[in-house]
Amino acid sequence: MRNLLIPIFFFSTLLIGSPQILFSQSDMEPPGFAEKKLVIDNVSEWLREYYIFPEVAEECIVKMNEQLKAGAYDKDVNRPVDFVRLLNPDLLEVSNDKHLKVVALFGIEELEEEEVPILEKVGYNHFLKRGNYGFMNIGWKKDNIGYLEFRAFCSPDVAGEKVRSVMNFLSDMDALIIDLRSLVMGGKPEMVSLISGYFFEEPTLLNRTYFRKENITDENWSYQVEGIRFPPDIPLYILVNGNVFSAGEAFTYSLQALDRAIVIGERTGGGAHLTKSFRINNRFEAKIPWGRTINPVTGTNWEGTGVIPDFEVKSDTALEIAMEMASVEALKRREIREAKDEALVLKLLEQYKELKELYQKGYAEQATKTLDNLLNDGIYFGLLSEEMIDDFGYYLMENELLDLAFQCFQYNIDHFPESFTLAGYYYSLAEAYLEKEDSNQAIVCLKKSLEINPNDKWAEQLLKSIEQ
Repeated sequence: MRNLLIPIFFFSTLLIGSPQILFSQSDMEPPGFAEKKLVIDNVSEWLREYYIFPEVAEECIVKMNEQLKAGAYDKDVNRPVDFVRLLNPDLLEVSNDKHLKVVALFGIEELEEEEVPILEKVGYNHFLKRGNYGFMNIGWKKDNIGYLEFRAFCSPDVAGEKVRSVMNFLSDMDALIIDLRSLVMGGKPEMVSLISGYFFEEPTLLNRTYFRKENITDENWSYQVEGIRFPPDIPLYILVNGNVFSAGEAFTYSLQALDRAIVIGERTGGGAHLTKSFRINNRFEAKIPWGRTINPVTGTNWEGTGVIPDFEVKSDTALEIAMEMASVEALKRREIREAKDEALVLKLLEQYKELKELYQKGYAEQATKTLDNLLNDGIYFGLLSEEMIDDFGYYLMENELLDLAFQCFQYNIDHFPESFTLAGYYYSLAEAYLEKEDSNQAIVCLKKSLEINPNDKWAEQLLKSIEQ
């Protein structure tokens, strides 16, 4: 898996077990000429081998060596970080690539090679967990508008369930606002694909990435997510500013290019390249962009320019403007949805009349199929719930449609085996069996109900009355 951008500051504060990060006076000493040359020589080698634009790589190499020779990296260099503060602007001036940089590691102790990935992953996952995997604020706003403040595109292996729960919470909204303005760090392309998957009915090509060294063009598609997905007509607004970078930009740019989202705010940071990290020594690390994003719709990317909003406004007014736009569209969508629901309810009522007539005329098998279609349609379109089906079963039983009542109670048991009220459905089925004067099956159902919920006094009392 390749990172769009992985922050490294957590290495200095977070590892599990005995501290692996040591600070000493020597760690903070200024780098001498030999160490500066070591950094530049290593960066030069990796630029030539990996950097996505070979000509730019050579220009960077020339610039660094000229500056080193001229003594430009000597002034006020009292710590390792002072050196990279002088070096990185030169790299940026030549490449205009915000991903290309050298990072001061502040004396991270060298570890056995096979230990590093495990410790880094554990430390990183704990760091993300304390930040709720980037989900900072999820809520409901006036006019049934969903709001999500999101700050990090973490790996789906640690944050996938969090994504599922957040999307479930937002699933009944009439419009959505995703707020990326609060310093969105980079992250995993896989998380971009996962979250995007909730906004498309089928897998959709988001971006292509070209890797020069391997001469491979990879494709990033939205995932086919299971369960709830947002319908294509739900309005989606993404709020951005200059803090948004890398993975946050990939998500925004892709949905904007595919006409799936309206982007509001200020231009983003402008980092479209995928980056590989290289350790130089225990004080420096290089970040070398090795993959270039190519959007299938625009044929280009947001490198250097940032994502340009559909509505360029000051960042601190973006939410207010998005709310105004979302309220109008949410009302339109709600009116359409309510009209559809009304039509579906009328259709369900027609199905009920049909099955009742079929049952009374002796066409039990056809009535059963009609009821099954009615229940399936009601659940699929969100018009029926488990409780409503249970109530409908009692209604059928009161109207002497006992076989159809059995079908309703059994439907809940079969289709919602993980339901919080599963015990109650067995209780309902037991009452239907008692109506049928089949006490043996009623006892079986009541025992099953008590097995699931031993504290149900109603079931306990009814069972005792039957067994006496």
